[in-house]
Amino acid sequence: MSDPTHLTLAQARDALLAKTLSSSELAKAHVEAIERAGAVETLTRNEASRESEKLRSALLDSVTHEFRTPLTAIQGSSELIGRYG
Repeated sequence: MSDPTHLTLAQARDALLAKTLSSSELAKAHVEAIERAGAVETLTRNEASRESEKLRSALLDSVTHEFRTPLTAIQGSSELIGRYG
């Protein structure tokens, strides 16, 4: 690190932790950070799955409606033909 004024937030955090924590405490902090990142990833995946299910359901509802409407008209027409035809 040539210029300490250009540290990233992560580098500054790591430097501060390295000065104030022992190696075992630092290792524990890294494990906890990895676990938190995994939890965030799981939540993100779950949200994406819920959104995908919502979109799938909306598409299925739309397609079902699009098929039902013409079928109802065909059924009504065939009943009229059967009665008066």
